[in-house]
Amino acid sequence: MTYSLNGTWHIDYLSDEPYTSEDMPSFKTNAGGFNDSLTQITVPSYLEDNKDAFRSTALHAKLKWNPLYTDLRYPHAGYSPDMALANPVGCFLYQKSFSLDQIPQNGAAMLYIGGVQNALSAWLNGHYLGRHEGYSCPFGFTVPKDILKIGKNTLTLAVSNTRLAGYMGRPISGLTSRAANECTGGIYGDVELRFLPMGLEDVWVSTAAD
Repeated sequence: MTYSLNGTWHIDYLSDEPYTSEDMPSFKTNAGGFNDSLTQITVPSYLEDNKDAFRSTALHAKLKWNPLYTDLRYPHAGYSPDMALANPVGCFLYQKSFSLDQIPQNGAAMLYIGGVQNALSAWLNGHYLGRHEGYSCPFGFTVPKDILKIGKNTLTLAVSNTRLAGYMGRPISGLTSRAANECTGGIYGDVELRFLPMGLEDVWVSTAAD
């Protein structure tokens, strides 16, 4: 059984640095709930495709923008710079509440993420599920028994698109169909809660050295 968590999420800007702690960060709230700097975003989507939504809130004033972006004008002479995207850089906090009518008693559950740029940490009902770094393939987190509840559940994700360190500390390019690392960001794949009655999930063999 698969439960889709795609759709509208609350989002806030945490900082211009990646978030690596296992402690769940909190949204800034006021007496009325979420504060004025908060906006909403559709998942899956890229951060840079939501600039208009950001501009409509106080969130826009807090963002750090991609330092690699160049407003290239033609004609020009000499070296042509990379035409990186004008997108926010740092860590965004995503949160979504959902309700479950039933929870299968037999089998395992996992949180499936179809793709993120570049790192993600997850908390379900305040319980830390884990952290993933990498931009190029789907991944998942095992949901421990008794974490899910009948009724309201809340999923919190910290998503960073800051540069990852690879072999010998060298930056990973993160080259995608969009642009290089820090030049795009967000959750670009489906987010799903998957129940596995037989305790099995997709199995594959990788020959990559890393």
